[in-house]
Amino acid sequence: MGRVLPVPRIQRDCNGPGALKLDINQLIGSRSGIQNEKGLEVFYDFAITPALRIIPSYQHIWNPLTAEVAAHERRADVLLVRFAVIL
Repeated sequence: MGRVLPVPRIQRDCNGPGALKLDINQLIGSRSGIQNEKGLEVFYDFAITPALRIIPSYQHIWNPLTAEVAAHERRADVLLVRFAVIL
């Protein structure tokens, strides 16, 4: 027996994990010893119509440069909702 969803699932929906690594020292051309940003992301891409998408995602980032400088934090959690329109 299949799940009942409030909105019928469109075959263009997709989901997945992602990983990121940002070499800060290479980016700014420095040997300052700043640690690289690293992170994981999971997302779900809802295809509302073939041309309209809503993409919620969650990211966990280790050694985020801006959070480390502004608030002395070594980790950051980011919840994001993107809207995409294909013209």
